[in-house]
Amino acid sequence: MPHPSPALLIVSAIDPSGGAGMYLDLAVAKSLGVKAAGAATAITVQNASRLEGAEALSPKTIQRQIECLEEDFEFGVAKIGALGSAANARVLSRWAAHRRKKGEPVKLVLDPVRKPSRGKAALLSGSKREIHQAMERLLGETFLLTPNISEALWLAGRKAPPKNDVERIVLAKEVLDRGPQAVLLKGGHVAQKNRQITDLLLLKDGSVYYFAHPRRPGTFHGTGCFLSSAIAAILASGNPPLPEAVSKAIDLLDRAMKKSRSTGRSRIKQLG
Repeated sequence: MPHPSPALLIVSAIDPSGGAGMYLDLAVAKSLGVKAAGAATAITVQNASRLEGAEALSPKTIQRQIECLEEDFEFGVAKIGALGSAANARVLSRWAAHRRKKGEPVKLVLDPVRKPSRGKAALLSGSKREIHQAMERLLGETFLLTPNISEALWLAGRKAPPKNDVERIVLAKEVLDRGPQAVLLKGGHVAQKNRQITDLLLLKDGSVYYFAHPRRPGTFHGTGCFLSSAIAAILASGNPPLPEAVSKAIDLLDRAMKKSRSTGRSRIKQLG
């Protein structure tokens, strides 16, 4: 019987604008020469400028999607984006734990999307307690977590944003203690006087890496999805050291932002 083909698994919501979510994730993987397949978590009602609503698919449907795909593909890396619901987070953590116990671990790159920068609709439904417990289990199976500042504060249970690099490391450490093997704390939402963005990568062994890149003018849609899917695709293509994969993905994102064009009436820039 033929062996399944290697591929990257994308687990995310569908953004009909194509500027974020699964459509962008698959496009990023393809641009890097990586075969990818997707399992949808939710259907959204949105465009480049706002998210009006989201309808989560059932955990059973997500599980069936992955099981069906695994008949054809061997997934060593998975990018997880918007989850849709706490129940969906639970089914994914169970799948990852099962793979790990079988001796076939999957490197999860988790972009912990809770709600978008523009729009009020949530991309992670459930009670506060349900969401906390589900995320705790999923973080325990995560290889790399890629939160922005607000997402990191949410996961750490804090409100006050960090004021300097020392406090950013403390915040990243608090999130790392929740279970992931590494945290990439993105700096895009931090005000920088010199028009630079600095992302911080903290590994389990305490190693810290900084990645500085220009702050491109304009308002963008899909940068978080692009970055996490690029990292996942690079890891799937040859399993380089994580700092190397992150550095390459940040460079790719910067180039994509530089080449982006304004979309629709909102004139918000999309990367795909």
